[in-house]
Amino acid sequence: MKSLTVEQVGKLIFFYLLMTLPFLALALSASAQSTSYRSILEESFGEHQSGATAIVAKAGKILYQDAIGQANMELGVKMKMEHIFRIGSITKQFTSVAIMQLEEQGKLSIQDPITKYIPDYPTHGHTITVEHLLTHTSGIRSYTDMESFGSMFRKDMSPMELVDVFKDEPMDFAPGEKFNYNNSGYILLGVIIEKVSGLSYEEYVQKHLFEPLGMTASYYGSASRVIPERVAGYQGAKGDYRNADYLSMTLPYAAGSLLSTVADLYTWTKAVHSHQLVSAKSLEKAFSPFKLNNGEESDYGYGWSLGKIYDHPAVEHGGGINGFLTESIYVPEEKLFVAVFSNCNCQSPSPAANKMAALALGEFKAFTKVELSTEKLQEYVGVYENEEGNKHKIVVEEGQLYTMSRGGNRYELNPMGKDWVFFNDNLRTAQFVRDNKGVVVAVKAYERGSYLGTAKRTTEKVETKQAITLSETELKEYIGTYDMGPFKIKVTLEDGKLYGKPDGDGKAELWPNAKDEFFLKVVDATVEFIRVEGKVQGMKVTQGDAQLEGNLLDEAAEPKPAMKAKGTTDLGVYTGVYESEGRRLTVTLENGFLYGQPEDDTKEKMLPSGQDAFTVSTSDGGQVKVKFKRSGETVTGIKLEMESGHQIDAQKIK
Repeated sequence: MKSLTVEQVGKLIFFYLLMTLPFLALALSASAQSTSYRSILEESFGEHQSGATAIVAKAGKILYQDAIGQANMELGVKMKMEHIFRIGSITKQFTSVAIMQLEEQGKLSIQDPITKYIPDYPTHGHTITVEHLLTHTSGIRSYTDMESFGSMFRKDMSPMELVDVFKDEPMDFAPGEKFNYNNSGYILLGVIIEKVSGLSYEEYVQKHLFEPLGMTASYYGSASRVIPERVAGYQGAKGDYRNADYLSMTLPYAAGSLLSTVADLYTWTKAVHSHQLVSAKSLEKAFSPFKLNNGEESDYGYGWSLGKIYDHPAVEHGGGINGFLTESIYVPEEKLFVAVFSNCNCQSPSPAANKMAALALGEFKAFTKVELSTEKLQEYVGVYENEEGNKHKIVVEEGQLYTMSRGGNRYELNPMGKDWVFFNDNLRTAQFVRDNKGVVVAVKAYERGSYLGTAKRTTEKVETKQAITLSETELKEYIGTYDMGPFKIKVTLEDGKLYGKPDGDGKAELWPNAKDEFFLKVVDATVEFIRVEGKVQGMKVTQGDAQLEGNLLDEAAEPKPAMKAKGTTDLGVYTGVYESEGRRLTVTLENGFLYGQPEDDTKEKMLPSGQDAFTVSTSDGGQVKVKFKRSGETVTGIKLEMESGHQIDAQKIK
């Protein structure tokens, strides 16, 4: 389930994110000298305690299958080919095939409006078709992008309860206007499958997809069911692994709930492409790009991404879900299938899968870096803008060329010839374009041997942050652990340098450019330390358009009481009794913290989040937003906003 990775939980920012994709580079980090499938697997996963499985098959013959690492770190169980993984969003192709089967049986049409099957679904005056759901073009809000999603992880929910989470959200755009990856669409497809077939989604997949193909190692996910050969999932980084956060498997449902092996997925792929499940006519639609309202085509069909690898058309999909990352590629012309599954969010299987596919096609290249003078490298420095309006800056630092998008990670660009560079993955390259005066005016990007697009050089100057020197005494003020809400960041001082380390991730150096202001080099992000009465009490992290604030914890891991709401110096102005429809809420100030206590309920701590704004963490892992209302300088009321969207307005009565 692509949007169920760590990167989507609460839209976390900072270097805790899985890598953000710039237009030229994937977040890949393998070395360049792969000579065999095994060496590719070792380059990607050899340094991790977690594991992976891989399969490469061509024209009906298995060229390679192998496993590496551990299926269970705590028990020391080695990974093997038979081990079963959560496959995340690869589930979507199974949902897509189920819909096409039902269409071929005359039980539905891809062009049907979804209200034919879910009559009370609010479409806001639009016609949303089944095809819009399949192609991620519905405009419906994706529930995994909603702020409330992180608090849902432990809740078991029925399909219609899931639909209730997002159905009343405003549309992101008109149906067919654009492509926007959307898990809500596939939740609705699961509901439609159940209504039309009379079976639960789990029953349908088992009876009509798994059993006919003998896929005995494939399951609908369950946290409680005993599934032989199921591997454990992990998150974190080398030296700091953790068990993956719990996720109720009712939540990914038809968008990402399935479990399988790389071998079973190969069985599935052969059956799909030999028309054992649906007709060639249906598959032609499934593997055709969707035409948007403006006539442009997306790079997605029905449950599969559409692309090219060394100019060969390919259908592919990855998956990301708590503790697991998966990747699969199929090249129809060559009948080439590659799948790589990983049981940790710490290492993407995409580099390995792409390299294995390139090797099987005889296209894999190990480029050689050419050393250029700093003067020559400076010719490429600038801000470049692609056709979508996304900007990327290219800089030189200590003789190395880098590219970085706004809010994204930094990647090395390695010269390999006149105006050509390659990324460390050896799968992406770029060519700088010069005008007739020899000035660099654009850069062309290539992925897997295929042209991606061109970004033109703008007149903007590259903004380069300059680090200053702070004394060790000054740097010591920032040491501590900061509670950012969804995770914590530990700030340490080592050999005169400040580092930030989020839970379960590697540390990154924080470079000072002013007192209390720092920047990162590995990612386009800044850190501002917040003081109250002269002492550091909090941290604000900015990455692109996203911001996250957190409080400095004391030794007992409690937020410092001195961290007051922005713009006020006296928390006592909020204390009192508030009433709404006969119900009363009492707000008190105790030991520097505000507490709210409804009648006949428990007292909860209110943590500041902005001007007159607070949050309350509930016992079930959720959050309530609190906003005090004023008339001039006088606090007159309070508004409580639940994660469900329900709001309560209360007036201050004393």
